[in-house]
Amino acid sequence: MGFQCLLVEGDSLLVIKKLKDLGEDKLILRAIITHIRVLEKHFEKVHYLFVPHWINGAAHTLAMEGRRRQFSGIWVDGVPGPVLMIVEKDRADQLQRP
Repeated sequence: MGFQCLLVEGDSLLVIKKLKDLGEDKLILRAIITHIRVLEKHFEKVHYLFVPHWINGAAHTLAMEGRRRQFSGIWVDGVPGPVLMIVEKDRADQLQRP
C-alpha cells in the first residue's frame, strides 16, 4: 500500500523497550524481536510506543474481530462497528484520566 512510516503500539513495556534498543536481545523474545527487525527494513521510519493496557481496547477488539472473521490483513472498507464503539470508549476514558 506504499506506507513509508509505521507506528507500532504495544502494552508490553518489556517488548517496546527491546524494540527500541538496537542491541541484540538475549531473552526468550529474541526470535520475535529479530523477525520484527527484518520487517522494519520495509519502512523508512518505524516508531515504537508503549500504550497502557487500559487504552488498548480498540486494538484488542480489532484483533478479536479479525480472528472471528478469520481475516488477517488491512481493513480498507472501514472499521467494523464493534471496533468503532471501543475506539469511542477508549477516547472518552483517555479524556477523563488525569
